Amino acid sequence: MSIVIIDNDSFIDSESHTVAIQIDRVTVSLNVEEFLDFFRTVSDIKLYFESSPDYVVGKETDVETGEVSDIIIPKPDDNDYT
Repeated sequence: MSIVIIDNDSFIDSESHTVAIQIDRVTVSLNVEEFLDFFRTVSDIKLYFESSPDYVVGKETDVETGEVSDIIIPKPDDNDYT
């Protein structure tokens, strides 16, 4: 087995030509030929969140590392602020 580590959450097995993506405790494995279809689906979901009035896309800074990452949260109800 020849593993290429991409980051903490993903790797490629270059012998079986599979991509593995870990999300929390779930790992999704795809043949490399299927990866772009998966990516397009995830990209479409991201576009939905960015254009939906029901969600807020913003930035979050990790206080320990200073690393900035994107976040998506449900838009708070207007009544939550009164």
